[in-house]
Amino acid sequence: KASDIKDSRIKVGTGILSSMQLTPDGRIFESSGGYEFSGIPNPDRPGIECGGFADYVYLTVTNYNNGVPNYPNYRLGPVDGSACDTLGLDNLPQARFRYRNPYSNYAEFRNVSFGEPDAYVWDFGDPASGSDNSSTERNPVHTFSAAGTYTVCLTASNALGEQTRCQSVTVGIGLSHTNGIASEKEAYAIAPNPAKDVCRIICPATSAHVRQVVLYDANGKVVLEYVLSIMEGQHELSLENLLPGLYFLSVREDDKAVHTQKLVRLR
Repeated sequence: KASDIKDSRIKVGTGILSSMQLTPDGRIFESSGGYEFSGIPNPDRPGIECGGFADYVYLTVTNYNNGVPNYPNYRLGPVDGSACDTLGLDNLPQARFRYRNPYSNYAEFRNVSFGEPDAYVWDFGDPASGSDNSSTERNPVHTFSAAGTYTVCLTASNALGEQTRCQSVTVGIGLSHTNGIASEKEAYAIAPNPAKDVCRIICPATSAHVRQVVLYDANGKVVLEYVLSIMEGQHELSLENLLPGLYFLSVREDDKAVHTQKLVRLR
């Protein structure tokens, strides 16, 4: 709880936001008109860890309705024992999850379980990571001890039962990082995104190697190259000379990609 709410603010995006809607998988999407349909991938995380407005769709036509599409949530069920529970069906948990490996051995997990679970236990199948090998967060992150394929299991439960689902998770294949292991705090961040004239690149303090930013257009053509003069902290990247649209930003260390991310340049 901040003593001064105004001074505790952290900017994660810019623009006019409207019609914000929470999705079944825990993300927030919004559409304020124009060509962008954006979202906050991790709204429960503080500051720039929420991901800014990184999940987006760049529309080919203008959205004049200033709203997100209506969609039914087929996984909603009756509250057990309520007047709507006329069939006496129990909400038994069904464990489901997705993951993404943005760089190195670092992975982000998206919990999409349904059946009204209220507790979660993750086993990352990585005993070498010690106490970090498990988590009770809804959408955790994990830095694996080495590149490879792991069996990750999620157990979702409530008062009526539980279910465990396991799947193979591959990290670090085809990617590299300066020290081989990247902690949660070492993740790169791009904000705001979408951006108009300037965006910020937040870099971790992992090494003193030369970092280079390369920006590609949707056709894979290099449109901007920039060498970061300082090895850590925030760096401003000017987008003034770029046309509005979708780009792909790559951060490289010693000519090896350590972070890639989509970036939208607004009108």
